[in-house]
Amino acid sequence: MTGVPYHNNAAQLPKLFTAIQSIGIPPVVDTKLLASVGLKSGASYTLRILRALGLIDDAGVPTPRWKAYRDAKAAPKTLALWIREA
Repeated sequence: MTGVPYHNNAAQLPKLFTAIQSIGIPPVVDTKLLASVGLKSGASYTLRILRALGLIDDAGVPTPRWKAYRDAKAAPKTLALWIREA
């Protein structure tokens, strides 16, 4: 399948989604921000996944989904929905 995003270090994905809930809503999500939360390797893969799930736009700006994911109680179900959509 072409165009399907993947990550070269999938073990970092849980750390990514935990970070989303703890760092608030940044003005832009970029490699510098990801490095600041300990996600240095595979940042470009991480950004592609965030775009594919609709958490950031093409410019790296968090979308309303970013804010929605910060609700820890609803996060697992919403993430599952977004994965199916992607």
